[in-house]
Amino acid sequence: MAQRIITLALAILMISIALSPIINMMTTETMVHEYEQDIMNSSGFSDDDADKDGFSNGEEIDCGTDPNDASSLPEDNDEDSICNGIDDDDDNDGWSDSDEISCSTDPLMPNSVPQDGDGDGVCDEQDAFPEDETEWSDLDGDGQGDNRDLDDDNDGVDDRIDAWPTDPCASIDTDDDGYPDFVTSSECKLEPDLDDDNDGYWDVDDDFPLDPCFALDTDGDELPDNVLPDKNCD
Repeated sequence: MAQRIITLALAILMISIALSPIINMMTTETMVHEYEQDIMNSSGFSDDDADKDGFSNGEEIDCGTDPNDASSLPEDNDEDSICNGIDDDDDNDGWSDSDEISCSTDPLMPNSVPQDGDGDGVCDEQDAFPEDETEWSDLDGDGQGDNRDLDDDNDGVDDRIDAWPTDPCASIDTDDDGYPDFVTSSECKLEPDLDDDNDGYWDVDDDFPLDPCFALDTDGDELPDNVLPDKNCD
């Protein structure tokens, strides 16, 4: 019995000696990795910053610079840590770049700001009512601001029931499918709905084009042949 215990102990000792270099190597690699990670963390860089320039790889790609080239840095005009390419206010003056361009001011110069006499957030150059803070647009040019105007597109339909309150080409969408029942001009960009009630029958073949419950009146007696199924009709 004692001999077997001695033999087992010797076997365990030999295995330990054999594995010792491997264990030491793994421990060393772990320590090196942790050391490198500590350095990386203390320097403010992460694995997601390949060129260690302070901008993540994703940010550089979004900003149009090379994430693998430390000399290729995103431009950040206002130093807000958002590069110009994705910053909608490059000079941080409170006006978006697009607004500044439309208002003829420099989107990269904080001291170049649009004039806004009434303080409504719309520059005087684009404001139909530059002295009225409650109005800035007059879509139909009738002299009445859109905020007060009950028919912004002047199509004769009250904005409250107009499916397209800012487009004079259309106003009704019976089946709420995003297509107007009809348009007022062939020059309109909107495409008219060919099935106004969305019952599966083209309006030209539908004797009841605005009622999804009915479609055909074969004998022309103004009574439908039948109620269409699956339309939740009473």
